[in-house]
Amino acid sequence: MKTVCYIAHPDVNQSSSQQYLLESGLNYSQAQYVNLYEMMNNLVIEQEQNRLLAADQIIFQFPMYWYQAPGILFEWINQVWSTLKPSQLKGKTLGIVVVVGGKKEHYQSGGREGRTVSELLSNFEVLARHFKMNYKPIFAIHQFQYMNEQQKAHLMWRYLFYLETKEEERLTNYQRFIIARAKTLIGEEIAADHNLAPLWQAFISQLEMQEFEIEELMGINLEEEM
Repeated sequence: MKTVCYIAHPDVNQSSSQQYLLESGLNYSQAQYVNLYEMMNNLVIEQEQNRLLAADQIIFQFPMYWYQAPGILFEWINQVWSTLKPSQLKGKTLGIVVVVGGKKEHYQSGGREGRTVSELLSNFEVLARHFKMNYKPIFAIHQFQYMNEQQKAHLMWRYLFYLETKEEERLTNYQRFIIARAKTLIGEEIAADHNLAPLWQAFISQLEMQEFEIEELMGINLEEEM
């Protein structure tokens, strides 16, 4: 699957959240990244349209500014998408990765903002529907600046899952993805240092056992519902 991720941030190099996401994606996924602020000065519309047409999945990645995406993203959409026909993007997937400064609980009914992130950014769902695309649930990252290393590591895996699959982020899907990717990474680590093999194999075995236990539990729950 070919994923193109368009970053709409005025200074990616000075953003700790964007740097973390960018490094994670470049190092551990096959996603292609495009910096809109760098590209817009030399925009070639036909070239960008061809990039869209070649992609299976298109991701918009940006910080939330006053409850919306940065204006440059809409400027780019206006120039690049306006002459495309819905049939040209039909069946492709559109996803949103948004970094939000506020707490998650603020963005819900009864919360301080009174709207969910999905409601605030619902215009992208309408855009996807117009072009007959599949729209993924929004990947919202709240208060990255307060995350510890363990939370950031968990974020990285969830982000990679979002970039590389079209699957729903269910626990079993997520766990299978981690196991498959871990095996790839482990193979690379072992090739560099054979002494790591026992440690990595134990880690994989533990993940696979947890996956089996979760599937078994889900199977029991389904039988009870029937």
